[in-house]
Amino acid sequence: MTDYISREAAKEVCAVIALTSTVREMTCGEVKRMVESIPAADVREVVRGVWCPQPSDLENCTMFVCSNCGHMILISNDREELPYCGNCGADMREEQT
Repeated sequence: MTDYISREAAKEVCAVIALTSTVREMTCGEVKRMVESIPAADVREVVRGVWCPQPSDLENCTMFVCSNCGHMILISNDREELPYCGNCGADMREEQT
């Protein structure tokens, strides 16, 4: 599994390296130990998907299928689509650019 670290914490390690010595004086092992000392951030990969509308015989409802896992849901036509798939957790909102 990939570890993710805080950008700010990495900047702090770089500042310590710059203040204490030149990069040429530090061994790769020393720099590696400093970076590895940064605690991993609590993150998870974002899985994205879309709700794909499906034909339905029900008059006031629409059937949707998750593009990521195939989970099917039935939503009343007067409600908005769900922002996440309840089965796989895929984010159904439009990706922010």
